[in-house]
Amino acid sequence: MTSPSPHTPTERNVPIKFPASSIPGLARVRTLTRRAFTKQWPTRHLALCPPAHGAVAPMEMLQSPDLFEDTARSALVVFLPNDFEPHLEHLVLQPPQLRVHELVGLRTCEVYLSVSALATNGKLPKTFWIRAPDLLANHLNKSLGGRNLRVPVLLVSGLQVAVCHWTFDSVFMEQIQVAIRNCVSWQSQASVTQKERALEVAEKYGERPWLFMRYDVTNLTRRYAVNWAPVCTLRDEGAVEYQLG
Repeated sequence: MTSPSPHTPTERNVPIKFPASSIPGLARVRTLTRRAFTKQWPTRHLALCPPAHGAVAPMEMLQSPDLFEDTARSALVVFLPNDFEPHLEHLVLQPPQLRVHELVGLRTCEVYLSVSALATNGKLPKTFWIRAPDLLANHLNKSLGGRNLRVPVLLVSGLQVAVCHWTFDSVFMEQIQVAIRNCVSWQSQASVTQKERALEVAEKYGERPWLFMRYDVTNLTRRYAVNWAPVCTLRDEGAVEYQLG
């Protein structure tokens, strides 16, 4: 599968990584996003907020008009667990990759955008996933008219934030749409016994345990330590309701 065209840091002379406190509106975005995702999720006994989560936020909410040179009206803000902080500069240099992954119960699959840090100390690479329709719903099934879709991105971890653009060309957008359509008719090739065991695991941990914890995932031939960051949409008055689906 083709990845999107390489994205670049912001085009102004802005450091790629700097203190999160230097963006005045980031605290409000964090508060609204945590509020949107703090709930009692299926299979969980207490209300909690996933350790990774994000939002498409209006640019004016960030209160940093010089952060990005382009005229985009919104930006993707992703809040990651604190141990991603040493990897931020590497993460913003990685174009997102397309990942199609089955849910634990083997009843369906989903399409994710995936970004990974370098593997260190013999451990699996820390990776965050964003469900592609959560970010791109307003752009899927629409022609880009020969243009690329550029999404301003802020990755926040610990006390730091790193910024970049993700650039999606028409080829990659088409691949995402095809993958989503294929998921509708997807059927697991696992045996009956494997499916029964998978359903038992799903009943205990949920269909997407990578939402609640860092979860070891095998995708194609590689293994990753994955946090899924669900993404909601923010308005000036707060968050749009998020549907797990």
